[in-house]
Amino acid sequence: MEFDFVKEMENGIVMDYAENKFIFVVKDFWSKEEIGFLKKKKGMISLIEKEQLPVFILQIEEGLESSDCVFSLNSDNDACLALQNYQFEIHVFDEAGNEVVKRTAEADKKASVAIYDILHHAIKDEDEALLDAKIAKISVHEPFELEEMTELHIKF
Repeated sequence: MEFDFVKEMENGIVMDYAENKFIFVVKDFWSKEEIGFLKKKKGMISLIEKEQLPVFILQIEEGLESSDCVFSLNSDNDACLALQNYQFEIHVFDEAGNEVVKRTAEADKKASVAIYDILHHAIKDEDEALLDAKIAKISVHEPFELEEMTELHIKF
């Protein structure tokens, strides 16, 4: 998969669904110590439904604090609705846009069923203004607060 957009991307996190997996792209300034943590420490992907939208929360011990991504389901990524075994890739880039870490995770059967249910309950192809309003309601919560509200965690 090509990540040409990363060089122009501001520091932060984005996610999408492509090639039969959810893909997180994280760009930031990382110390050598943080890169070591990102490569080796335990991580977790959590999922909660808020405002009929799936919100994924990514965290890696001592390397990446809880970061949330609202997943907007649309006709370009609705292939995820047919899956029964969800996979994830986490790509971490430095400020120059060079990939420094790649991690993968896979949901077990129980978590996959829960993800499937949340995705099927989510709104799809919604009016952009209404979608923005729903995202604004979600953004009043810090990522760690959202993480505390969910029982769906995929550890890697």
